[in-house]
Amino acid sequence: MSEIEWEHPAVIKLAGLRTIIDSDLTAANKLFLIDVIEKYLPTETLLDAGAEVMEALAETELLWSERVALKGWEKGRLEGQEVGRLEGRLEGQIDLLLHQLTIKFGRLPDEFVQDIEAIKDTAVLDQLSEQVLTAQTLSDIHLPEGGQ
Repeated sequence: MSEIEWEHPAVIKLAGLRTIIDSDLTAANKLFLIDVIEKYLPTETLLDAGAEVMEALAETELLWSERVALKGWEKGRLEGQEVGRLEGRLEGQIDLLLHQLTIKFGRLPDEFVQDIEAIKDTAVLDQLSEQVLTAQTLSDIHLPEGGQ
């Protein structure tokens, strides 16, 4: 029977982390496997592995955490931009509608303004803007029930 040479657990951990990080697994699966490795090979118990291995291990762990944070930040930024654009468009439509109504009918009742500002559907705002063109009085503007 041949003698098996066992590598230091820190080297095994480093190889496992690198394999997981470089794999085609989903981020969730990678996180799961990295958590398993961290549970069974915690870095604190591997300090006798040698400076070079420990530095590589720390660098690999840091790179992975930075990648996860960067992906999360990027996703949040992109989603935030889309939400910001939609909110900006909605706000602009409301401002324009209120401006048109004020020019046509004068000072608007506070409750009417609040009802307009509560609308969160751009299609409804489009319909109201069309009503401004033909309305003779403010009562000709038909606000949706519940603010939509």
